Amino acid sequence: MYKLSLKLPKALAALVEISWMYKLSLKLPKALAALVEISWMYKLSLKLPKALAALVEISWMYKLSLKLPKALAALVEISWMYKLSLKLPKALAALVEISWMYKLSLKQCS
Repeated sequence: MYKLSLKLPKALAALVEISWMYKLSLKLPKALAALVEISWMYKLSLKLPKALAALVEISWMYKLSLKLPKALAALVEISWMYKLSLKLPKALAALVEISWMYKLSLKQCS
């Protein structure tokens, strides 16, 4: 599948890579599958325009956070929201920061 992806246009190659990494992740224990998912989504984000890459990053970090214990999920959420805020204009970054800090505070109260 990797060899095949080298022969395809970039966008199509990315889809092929997603497909086979997803299949692989289904065969692995959850923790290892999460690492595989992080790896291929990161590779994919490098091939996409910045705005789309940010959406991809949000998507896979969110999926990852659903698989983690709550305390660890909160750390993951902080990490990706921080990375996202670095890619956004300042005003929007401030809104993102407010949003995730609010979510974090709700998780700590519960």
